[in-house]
Amino acid sequence: MTHKIVSQLDDAGYFVGAAVADQSPLEPGVFLIPGGCVDVAPPAVQSGTRARWVMGGWQFESDATEPDTEPAPETIEQWRSRAVVSRFQARAALHEAGKLAEVEALMSADTTPVLARLAWQDAQEFRRTSPTVVSMGEALGLAPEDLDALFRAASLIEA
Repeated sequence: MTHKIVSQLDDAGYFVGAAVADQSPLEPGVFLIPGGCVDVAPPAVQSGTRARWVMGGWQFESDATEPDTEPAPETIEQWRSRAVVSRFQARAALHEAGKLAEVEALMSADTTPVLARLAWQDAQEFRRTSPTVVSMGEALGLAPEDLDALFRAASLIEA
């Protein structure tokens, strides 16, 4: 026999597959065991379990790994809840959309709430779901989808 089957392990000691150990050309009867392998036959692993080499023997455990699945698509509400752009990105997107002058006029109007004006002047970032952004969009007559498009465009702008 010039080779034999041994067990290949991962770094944590779990069986990952069979490997071939070749007989040494210098020492008949001595086999050259590949790195990361143990000199035992592969275990009979049943569905839903996995084998781990521990202190000279196999231990069988439940295979808790989940099958590869695609993540659920993100909803528009989920996207909106995490959409954030910098002050520069927001202003640049409004400029590119031809809305910056209109927003500046709206934010300097006496009828605009003081907190909204302060947010426009001082905020370093704008969140899609913030009350200032939502009310600004409504005051400009923008549908929620239009505001989403502005945020998407803003997120692509780099200084």
